Amino acid sequence: MERQEPAGTGPDARQSAEPEARRGLLFLMSVNARGRAYGLKVGDVLTRIDGKPFDGRLTSLSARMKGPDAGRVALWFRRDGERRSDRQDWPVIVETAALGQWKSVALPEGETVEAEPTFGLKNWDVFIDKAGRYDAQRSEARLTALLVPIYLVQMRLWGPLALWGALAAVAVPFGWIVGGALHVVIALYFWQAAPALVRMDRMARGFRYWRIIAARNERALHNLVAEMAPQLQFIHARAGVS
Repeated sequence: MERQEPAGTGPDARQSAEPEARRGLLFLMSVNARGRAYGLKVGDVLTRIDGKPFDGRLTSLSARMKGPDAGRVALWFRRDGERRSDRQDWPVIVETAALGQWKSVALPEGETVEAEPTFGLKNWDVFIDKAGRYDAQRSEARLTALLVPIYLVQMRLWGPLALWGALAAVAVPFGWIVGGALHVVIALYFWQAAPALVRMDRMARGFRYWRIIAARNERALHNLVAEMAPQLQFIHARAGVS
C-alpha cells in the first residue's frame, strides 16, 4: 500500500513554504574620505549592486568588488530628504567597498527595489551653488579635451585657455617637427589635467560638490538630476542641453 504524506507536507507545500530570496540594504553609518570624494553622506543607503537588488550583506558587496570587473562596479544609493524627489536613487561607479562604516538593514515592509540597467554608465561630477544652479562634467578626461582650445572654450576655462595660447606661441619658433612635438605634449597635459582644471574653476566660482552621478550621456544626467532635485537649474540651460 502506497504511503501518503499528511496534507500540507508534500514537496510542493514545502517548496511554497520556503522564504523568498532575502532582500536588504546597506546603511552608511559613517563616511570616509573615499566616500566623501563620491559625494556620499552619512545616512545614504545602498539599494543595488550592479543595478540589481541584493541581500543587504556587506559580504555580498565585498565579493562583488573582488569579481572579474572589480574596480568598475555601479552602486545605486538613496538619500532621504524632506521632499519625495530627494529619495530618487542614483548610481555611481566605485572602485572600492571601503566607503565608510556599513550597517546591514532589512528592506522595509512593502517596499520593492527594481533592477536597473548598467550598460554605458560613466561618472559625472555635479556641482551646485547657493543660487540653486548646477554644472557638470565627466569625472574622467574626455577625448574631446585633446582639442584643447575648443574644449577650454566649451567649459569656460578662460585662465587655462590663456595659458594654452602662451605655450602654443612659445612652440612656434621651434619649427614644424619640434614645435609639433611640443604641441602634442601640451595637448596631452591639458587632456589629463582637464577634469581637475574644471573642478578648480567651479570651486573658485562658488560651486561645491553635490555628488557624483553615473549616467550614459549628458542628456541622461540632466534627466536624472531633474528627477532628484527639480529645484536645481542647469547653469547653461539657456544655451541648450547637449
